Amino acid sequence: MTHLPRVALVMKSLQAQFFQVMQAGAEDWARTHAARVALRCSGTESQSDLERQVPLVDEAVAAGIDALVLVPIDSRVLVPPVLRAQRAGVTVVNIDIALDATLLREAGAAVDFVGPDNRAAARRVGEVLAGALPPGAAVLMLEGLAGADT
Repeated sequence: MTHLPRVALVMKSLQAQFFQVMQAGAEDWARTHAARVALRCSGTESQSDLERQVPLVDEAVAAGIDALVLVPIDSRVLVPPVLRAQRAGVTVVNIDIALDATLLREAGAAVDFVGPDNRAAARRVGEVLAGALPPGAAVLMLEGLAGADT
């Protein structure tokens, strides 16, 4: 008898509403497809808890998952655990924040990405602001977590 595919969803902070909704949606989907997939969800305590996210990936791989769906806290630091997962035969899908393409290419690896084009979105926001504000208006630019491709 074959086993159900085991999928691990590893997210950033489970304290953030965005990731709570993501987890609830994934768990709802998995319940309605329980005969086809086994899902395990995990995440960190905070959006910057990189020291916990790397072990979460490694623990999921050690538990024998078949696929990993990952929202990386850091686009570069999560590349080595992803490479370890792939070497163990795990299919990896990167969502929301893209892993560093240069590091993946240098390692000879490819990871499917599902998520926004943050550069295009930022450009569009800039275009809208430029059209809405008078010349010389003060603009504050907020950056996400250092290392994250946002």
